[in-house]
Amino acid sequence: MQGIQEKILLFFQSISSPVLDQAAQLITMLGESTVIVVLLAIIFWCIDKKKGLVISISLLSSLIGMSTLKAIVRQPRPFMVLDSIKGKRLQTATGYSFPSGHTTTASSFYSAVAMNFRKKGLSIVLAILIFLIGISRMYLGVHWPLDVLGGWILGITITFALTSVLEKLFSDSEKTRKFCWITGALTSVSGLVMGLLVTLNLIDPMAFTDFCKTLGLAGGALFGFILEERFGKFTTDGEFRQKFFRTLIGVLSMLLVRAGLKAVMPSSAVFSFIRYLILGFWTFGCFPVLGVKIKLFQREN
Repeated sequence: MQGIQEKILLFFQSISSPVLDQAAQLITMLGESTVIVVLLAIIFWCIDKKKGLVISISLLSSLIGMSTLKAIVRQPRPFMVLDSIKGKRLQTATGYSFPSGHTTTASSFYSAVAMNFRKKGLSIVLAILIFLIGISRMYLGVHWPLDVLGGWILGITITFALTSVLEKLFSDSEKTRKFCWITGALTSVSGLVMGLLVTLNLIDPMAFTDFCKTLGLAGGALFGFILEERFGKFTTDGEFRQKFFRTLIGVLSMLLVRAGLKAVMPSSAVFSFIRYLILGFWTFGCFPVLGVKIKLFQREN
């Protein structure tokens, strides 16, 4: 099987060129966490709050499943194993290889967007994008074909399995709050314990450091939803100008929070968990609550 996978990767390397390198790097960025979280926040802030919540939980479930598989399988990346494969954009190739994190993230997020908004043209574009992001990971030499296939299957399957269930769950405000409290507590405690174990070198940093970040983001987002429901209660309505400044200020604040926390906190796994916990809490809780007070958001009637 490795021989077949190597031939596929060598084919991509044989057609490489500076133009294709740039195209692949641009495409692969559309599956990276920063871009996806920003798009998710825009949906939550400006388009449909309930759909944003459904997409968020579906995506976070896929990421937790992906991180679990990475920690279990611990497959090295192809450029680490094969001298014939040259990896590109290596700063995005952290952790183990199977399944592909970019492919899982893109498959889950973009398929969830397609399922929630149900527009044929949009769905076709997003399906092509999911395919191209997976291809870009092989072209860049940072994932095996089976990693990409596993990411496609995992992200799409979890999204299809959860979307209708989550839509029903989040139609009930009381059930939504209970779900967010319980799941937020579980992910936060798990991430904190995991981060401490990695920091103390008791478990494999390569397998669990990114997992800590995922659990932190999940816990922060879930507690953020609770905060917004209690003190924000915003509506996504508003004129284009209001939504534009809402998005601009929101995205800039996210980037500032992320950069500021990274600058002042140590680089250990436990502090990575804390950074992402705060980022999720700010994005989905603190910013909307503050935004209602300064009139970036309108409050629900």
